[in-house]
Amino acid sequence: MRYVAGDDLRVIVHRDGALTPRRAAGFISAVASALDAAHDAGLIHRDVKPANMLVDVGPGRPEHVYLSDFGLARSVLSAGALTGAGQFLGTPDYAAPEQINGRHVTAHVDQYALGCVAFTLLTGSLPFEREEPMAVLYAHISASPPAVTSIRPELPADVDEVLATAMEKEPEDRFGSCGEFADALRYAIGLEPYDPSGPARLPGKTRKPANTVPDSQARLAPTKSMTMPPDPPAGMAWTAVVAADRAYYDTVRIEDGQDTAQILFPDHLTVRRFPLTGTEVRIGRHSASQHIEPEIDLAGTDPGISRLHAVLTAGPDGSWSVTDPGTENGILLNGKDVPPRAAVPLRDGDRLHLGMWTLVTINRDR
Repeated sequence: MRYVAGDDLRVIVHRDGALTPRRAAGFISAVASALDAAHDAGLIHRDVKPANMLVDVGPGRPEHVYLSDFGLARSVLSAGALTGAGQFLGTPDYAAPEQINGRHVTAHVDQYALGCVAFTLLTGSLPFEREEPMAVLYAHISASPPAVTSIRPELPADVDEVLATAMEKEPEDRFGSCGEFADALRYAIGLEPYDPSGPARLPGKTRKPANTVPDSQARLAPTKSMTMPPDPPAGMAWTAVVAADRAYYDTVRIEDGQDTAQILFPDHLTVRRFPLTGTEVRIGRHSASQHIEPEIDLAGTDPGISRLHAVLTAGPDGSWSVTDPGTENGILLNGKDVPPRAAVPLRDGDRLHLGMWTLVTINRDR
């Protein structure tokens, strides 16, 4: 192997603390370029971290970073799950949720890790600092990444949005490539593209967020020129009661035990009631980066809930229906699958099962 006369980024951050935005972005862009080259060759690194980024230094020349240690690299065609029950390959501080759960991994695991590395370079700390390794793994699965600006308020708020996108829990919600993430970070900081001769890759212009409705069906804020629907008839008020269902959780574990081995049933969750008002009520998880603000927000409760998991729609007669907008994990209505993108009428007492344990009971108020 080639000798690199310098330190790795782990040592540099430990010695220097948080890096300047320009220096951090320079390292991230170079590593992103290396990762995209590996991905184009059909390889996934799976252990992207500062210790594997070697910085070559010398008098009279700029720093140059090398991405090293492809010991866990796998072919895209074979980069699936864990090699054995209970084994975890990678570094907990920089591991993507799907890598932790043993799900099939794609090049997006490297982007997630690179987002964690960017957080470390910009703040001098880990995105999820916990006392126990298992707590770190659980945070990657269920906790939102902290804002960089909470540590470095002088940085633009767009940096938080870019990192949040790169570190989305669902792979399809991240940027299309590591290079797109790196250029979005540079744009947020106010730097020129890494390759000025290449196509512009500005944040929000390179991909369409997953789990969102088509543009033609996007929700519009009501204006004075829009006709608002009439109020529901008297006696036709409805409520969605959200609870955690142990029995449903047990069936999910039986069907998909490998993915759920690290996730425990939340005995602490309380029952919540959401009145169904307006013409549409969305069920999902809040995402600032994707601009998703569901009326029934289940963020931080069930890792199996998608950003936009279900849409409840009011009819002109005051009734309600449920639609699966195409989520990967699907919806069960009274134990039967809801067909994707088909509105299914709801009745008093109907039970919707979502994610890994969420039960939504639809009640007609009397």
